[in-house]
This record gives sequence, structure tokens and C-alpha cells, in this order.
Amino acid sequence: KYYEARFIIWGKNNIISIVRDITENKDKEIKIKESEDKFSKIFKLSPDIIMITSIKEGKIIEANDSFFKLSEYTPEESIGKTSTELKIWLKVEERTNILSSLIENSRIENIEFNFNSKSGKVYICLVSCEFIELFNEKYILSVIRNITEQKQIQNKLNTERLRLRTLFETIPDLIWLK
Repeated sequence: KYYEARFIIWGKNNIISIVRDITENKDKEIKIKESEDKFSKIFKLSPDIIMITSIKEGKIIEANDSFFKLSEYTPEESIGKTSTELKIWLKVEERTNILSSLIENSRIENIEFNFNSKSGKVYICLVSCEFIELFNEKYILSVIRNITEQKQIQNKLNTERLRLRTLFETIPDLIWLK
């Protein structure tokens, strides 16, 4: 139990005390703090990029360490800037299409785009976005997954399959699988 006490000195020998039970409010504060801590850790530790951007200007309000690692920008270089200013979009029309789709549907999931880092290295990524409200304003919450390695592996597999199929179809000998 939590109590709040206030004391008023009245005269030379009189003290008035007011005590009230604040357990319910304190419990709510503790639950809010625990929830904030939990989501803060998820935000910071995610291997995927998590960003919050303003709708009006498209400025980066918050981003996790995965963003700074992949983009090669520091927080000082990127917070308050737009993804266009940072030249993250290899093709600006991809951003325009994604934003239009988000506005139309209020949510998008796993849209592929090319992510350009500060050094010019290009990554293939999937982006999912949704509107969120913070402090009575709408923002965009984006989660971006780097799938470059998976795409490279898939391309190698497709090339190998095509090579084997071509080989199989052009061999003059009879081949069967038992």
C-alpha cells in the first residue's frame, strides 16, 4: 500500500495531517513504467530497423541502433532529417508509392525496396508501416528488415536450378529418377 501524507502546522502545538491511499495511482504508474521499459527494450534490441517519422515533413523522430548500423549514419546526423535528405531511397518513387499506399490503406506490410547507406552500399529490404498517435499527433511507425542475404541465396539457388534444368533437358541420354 502507498499513502500520501500532508502535514499542516496550526498554531504552536497543533498539527493537522491528511493521509490518503494512493495505491491505485501508484500501481498504474508502475504498470506504465514497466510497459515503457518493455517496449523500449524491444525497440532498442530489435535486429530489424524500427523508426518513427513525422507525417508532415517525413522527419526521423526516433530510430533504433539497427537503423544507425545499416544506414551508417549517427543519431546526430539523422534525427530530425528526412530519409530523402539522407538519400536512403535509391529510387525516390519507391518512397512515394509506399507513402501513397500507406495513406490509402493505413497500413502496409512487407513491401520490397532498395535501402541506400551513407557509403552507397545498397541493401534489399522489406518495409512495413502503420500510423501511430503520439502526443495527439499522427506519426509513421516503420519496421524495416534487411533481406539482402536471403535474396542473394535465393538468386544463387534459382541460377543453380536453371543450370541443372538446362543440363537435364539437353543431355541426349535417357535419365529417370527411381
